[in-house]
Amino acid sequence: MLKLPAGAEYSLLAMTHLAATYRTGEPAKAAEVAEAAGIPLSFLERLLSQLRAAGLIESTRGPGGGHRLARPPEAISAAEVLEVILGPSAVGGQLRFLWERCERVLGEVLGLSLAELADELRREQDVEDYQI
Repeated sequence: MLKLPAGAEYSLLAMTHLAATYRTGEPAKAAEVAEAAGIPLSFLERLLSQLRAAGLIESTRGPGGGHRLARPPEAISAAEVLEVILGPSAVGGQLRFLWERCERVLGEVLGLSLAELADELRREQDVEDYQI
């Protein structure tokens, strides 16, 4: 099974947290996101900086500050977040055809919006919380 690098997984978790709080209009503090998603705060701050530089989130300083999505969660895909953190893919070499096929299949899955991803995570959490 493929495993995402920690930075990629943490970025998606942080962005789904921001997606879940998007409708409130209130920015989320980095410490709040780190605690909710189980991400080391210093690592999260570096990721948030990258996401802000890419225009996916907006940040406000000060007591009422924090981070929020720059666009509605339905308008940001998981693929956009991963490209910011992992960089664009560079497909080449003799097995290029294999990676191109993988990208096509993954492209369908990673086309999920942050809203869809947040909903799916919430459903999984509900199932885990229900187990006896």
